Amino acid sequence: EPPQPGIVELTTAVAGKGFALDGPRIVLLTEADLLGKASPYTTKDMRKLPVRRKRNAVDPLALSPGDFVVHEQHGVGQFVELI
Repeated sequence: EPPQPGIVELTTAVAGKGFALDGPRIVLLTEADLLGKASPYTTKDMRKLPVRRKRNAVDPLALSPGDFVVHEQHGVGQFVELI
């Protein structure tokens, strides 16, 4: 079906860059257009949930200021406080 005027539609697809068409007034914005970079993951990767690893788990209440910690997204750092 053709898009309805004034309605925003969201979908997932593989697209490098967005575009705008003046005649039918259609705009396609990609993740790279909105965020400045594209995600390294595809929609296929997003369907699979990551496996949580329980081994070597650290009790956050047992941490002391200055302890070295490894964070899944942020890397290595020193623990300051838990709020």
